[in-house]
Amino acid sequence: MDSEHMDIGNLVVPSSPSIKGLNVLYDCSMVENFLALVFPSIAGHAKLIDKFHSNPRSSMYVTVECEKIMFLNEASNDPDEK
Repeated sequence: MDSEHMDIGNLVVPSSPSIKGLNVLYDCSMVENFLALVFPSIAGHAKLIDKFHSNPRSSMYVTVECEKIMFLNEASNDPDEK
């Protein structure tokens, strides 16, 4: 019933995780957590995208070949930068 309640005593909330690897979530801001968890790093994906679109089965194959589109720029400090 709505009038019932349970006394759980003094609830101890941990200030750091006891699960290995989760300490990263405690050591940075909420914004950093959100970006890390929702938008994971895509570093290194430019090479994969180039490989995918170099296959004639790709729907963008003709465009990529005709326009000489490449996502990987190995001459740059950040090869994935475009």
